[in-house]
This record gives sequence, structure tokens and C-alpha cells, in this order.
Amino acid sequence: LPSPIPEDDALHAYVSFNHFQVMTDPISPLGIDILRIILPFDKEAKSEVGYAFLKASAGRIYIDVSELLQYKKLRKGLPAFFRNVDSLLAEALIELIGRPDFVERIKKHKGRANRLRKYMQPMLVNTIKNLLFRKPEGSIEFMNHYIERRVKTSEERIRNSKPGIDRLDAIYENASFYTDLQILGPKLAPGIISFKMLENLELKLLGSKKYVAIIITGLEGNITTEMGLQVGDLADLIRKSPQLVREFENEDYRTLVARINQLREPVEFKQRFNAFMETYDMRAAGEIDMAKDRWVENPEPLVKSILATVRTSQQGAHRRDYNATIDRAKKATDDFAREVASKRGKLQGKLIKRLIRVCRNMLPVREHPKYLIMQLVMIFKRAFLEEARLLVQKGQLVEEKDVFFVSFWELRKAIETNESLIELVNHRKEDNQHYRKLSAPRVMTSDGEEIKSSYKRENLPEGALVGMPVSAGIIEGIAKVITDPTDSSINKGDILVAPFTDPGWTPLFINAAGLVMEIGGLLTHGTVVAREYGIPAVVGITDATKIIKTGQRIRVDGNAGFVMIIEE
Repeated sequence: LPSPIPEDDALHAYVSFNHFQVMTDPISPLGIDILRIILPFDKEAKSEVGYAFLKASAGRIYIDVSELLQYKKLRKGLPAFFRNVDSLLAEALIELIGRPDFVERIKKHKGRANRLRKYMQPMLVNTIKNLLFRKPEGSIEFMNHYIERRVKTSEERIRNSKPGIDRLDAIYENASFYTDLQILGPKLAPGIISFKMLENLELKLLGSKKYVAIIITGLEGNITTEMGLQVGDLADLIRKSPQLVREFENEDYRTLVARINQLREPVEFKQRFNAFMETYDMRAAGEIDMAKDRWVENPEPLVKSILATVRTSQQGAHRRDYNATIDRAKKATDDFAREVASKRGKLQGKLIKRLIRVCRNMLPVREHPKYLIMQLVMIFKRAFLEEARLLVQKGQLVEEKDVFFVSFWELRKAIETNESLIELVNHRKEDNQHYRKLSAPRVMTSDGEEIKSSYKRENLPEGALVGMPVSAGIIEGIAKVITDPTDSSINKGDILVAPFTDPGWTPLFINAAGLVMEIGGLLTHGTVVAREYGIPAVVGITDATKIIKTGQRIRVDGNAGFVMIIEE
């Protein structure tokens, strides 16, 4: 069961945070704790047992949503929200909520609504103003400037702290996203709301689903999409230089940055590469786990993606494809507004224009808060490794990276008492190997029950692998099944089949012609990037990486939400 285990007799409903983040691998103990400290759910937690909402089970994080579900509006609203993240998770939660004794059994907290209302009210007011009245242009610049200031402040505070407890206190104080969410949330939410409103209005006013699916592609300014495009730019420069090709083919990956900076030529590439690493060097596959190697620590997956692009893509193809996607989206915006105005009147046409403007300017900032969190995680990781170095010198740890196998509070205690962590770390490493063999339930209860669900769809072809359509279009191609992007690459035109993706997977998208994932929803990372690159995608196909084999020819139907294996 997720821990800390509740001390009351009420029913607790747990929703997988890992599925929310589209990363179901186990997370290290210190990685779990830093996320608990960052996220505002448990703002007052001061010990291992102080986490009321974010629980841990088998290396995964679960959100205890029980107290939220005591309210009727949230019993409808939460599943609707989760449907954008993972449809099967939402259906499982609906099944649990629908049980006759559910409301009677769940934990109640009479003061929770007032606290939630006090926190959310300023966000809601600003969200409405941003949606309906304020200029949406400049949202990306606002986000970039805010992130720059926030990162600089945190770096200075951590750098000026003293080793030991003072440094841990500095991390704790600077980690919380409580205030950040109040500021960034109203910039994030209008893009999502306008997107959903446009979908509903197109169906209601025109009876169609052809415009919005195109309008939300080719969004400009998404910090993760831009990362992928810059990978293509770097590949274009490398392709022109045999010397750079040799450097990137050198499998001593951890020395790459130093080797590039020792080169005298080409100057343009060095400048572009260093700017890229300065912006994105803290990214990694499975990056919500602080223990994972960042690109600055080991750029192997980045290098392999760049080399695959060098070898299988044409010069400038990624920019041409992206610009064509932008052009199609802009044409769809004009056509949609024009058709609504002609058929439903100028007032409705004006509303559509406003919502499109908000959507295309504010939906791209969806990835910025995660980007900020990863910047902070990298700052904290460096600080934890500094503490670990001191513990290794004292004989309390065997090696620095062992620090990730203890919790924040265990680390704090060890610094205070000088007790050895070696035996605990060995035990945790064994646990981690065991956890990797386990599948994480999407929804579970404090009774120990896993709540399962399935798609209820009809009129699909025989043999179809059913999922959720998240990026429109139909594509046929050769499947490339990847479960670990750190030692894999994808050729131009392949269809990427993965258990999940996060920003660390983004370089693979440059060459992908389509996307199939086992988990995800309309607003999770992989689907957002797929739409912005204009590639068809279907997610939520259980065991897709086991059923589909590399080399098979498959058809991805991003309109109807299924995949067909058409040639072995």
C-alpha cells in the first residue's frame, strides 16, 4: 500500500502520479521526496510521515484524492481532467466513484474546501481575465523571463548556503512550487480551456471535428518542441563537417562537451551547441527521477538521436516540415472563423477568433512549468551530490550516487548523527530491482484493490489495437519499438512505439512519422509534441511494446484511435 499508511478507517483513493507524468518506472527515494517537497500538495510536511497527499508505493508516487472526492463537483471534474492525461485512469476513477458506498466510506475533511478555495481563487480570477480579456501575446516571453529569475534566485540561495543542514534547509525552502503555481497557472490554464472550448464549439456550431485538430498543431514557442527543432539544426551543421561527425561517433559520450569546446572550428556549431546545452542540459529520459543521468552528465541518448538525424534526414527537412504544419494550422484558423461567421453570425465568429488567439499563444506554454521544475531539480541534484561527497569522505556512503537511495529526511538525520547509510542503501538497491519488475496500477485503494478499466469502443476493424486518438492523421510505416531511449535511435520515417515518453525522448520525434504509446492523454508530453510536429498519434494501448515488434509494418489511425499490424 502507498505510504505513509493512513491511520483512520476511511477509504482512500490513490491515483498514479507516474501516469500523470507519463513515466511509470520506479523513482529513487530521494527523487520521490524532492518531488513531494516541490509540489504544493504537502506544503507543511516536515517528516517521513507528514505527507498527507503524495504517497509512495513500490517506487511510484500516488496522489490521495479522497478528500477532494468528498465534493460532488470534483467527483465529476477530476475524472474529466484526468481524461486529458490518461483515459484508462479516468475510467477507473469513475468506476470507483460510482460504487454505492464510495461517498460514505471516503475520508472527509470539512476545512479542505475553504483552504482549497483560498488558494485557487486568485488563480481562477486571473485565468478568466487571461481567457476573455487580456492580450495572450507575450505569454511565452513572460514564462521565459519568470523561469530565468526563479532559477537565478534558487542558484544563489543554494550556492550561498553552508554544507550540511543549512544546505538542506536551503533546498527545502527553495523547492516549493506553491507560489509558482499561483503565478504560472493562470498563464497555463487558458490555453487548455480555449482548446477544449474550441473542440466543443466546432461540434456544436458546425457539427464537424476537422478544424481544431489542425489548429492545435504547429504551435510556436513550446520550449520542448523547440528543443527537438534545435536538435535538427545541430544535425544539419554536423552533416557538413566530417570532423564533427567523428566527434559525435566517439562513444566516450561523457567527454563530448569538453571535446567540442577544444575544437577551433567550426565556430558557429560550437556557439549553437553550447547555447543548446545551456538551455537543455538538465533534460533526461525519465527526468522526474532526480537520480537519472542528465544530458550534461551523459549525453549518449542525445548524441544517438542527433546521429540518426544526420544519417537519415535531409538538410533542413525538420524545419520545412514544421513550417508546413504551421501554415496548415493558420489556414485552418482562418477557415474555421470564416465558416462560423458565415453560418452562425459575426458574434460567434468573433468568439472563435478570440479563443483561437488564446489557444495558439497560450497552449504552447504548457511545457514551461515542467521545464522550470527540471531546472530546479538539477540545482538541487548538484547540491545533494556535494553533500554525498562529504558523506563518502566520512565513510557514511560508498559512492556519491548512493545518496539517491535514501530519503530527504534520512539524509538529514545522517548528517546530524553521523550514522552510516551503507546498509540502508544496499537494501534500497535490492528494493529498486524488485520494483522494476512490478506494474504500477493507475488507480488503487487503501483496501489494497487495483481498479482496472478498458475501452468501450465499437465498429473498429478486426485485430485493431484500441487506444485514444490524440494527434490527427493516418500513417503507415515501419515500427521501431523503444523502451529505453538512452541506447536507441530512430530513422526518418519510422513509427515510434514506446511505453511512454517525456521531454528526454523529444529528440526521437524529429525522425518519427507516427507515435504509439502505452500510456498518455490529450495533454501529456508525447501527444503535445506529436501534434506540434504534425504526426499522427494513438496512446493508451495496453502492452503496445510487447504486441508490436520492431520491423513490422503498422498503420496508426490518429483520427479513430487504433493501430493495425498490416505486415509481419
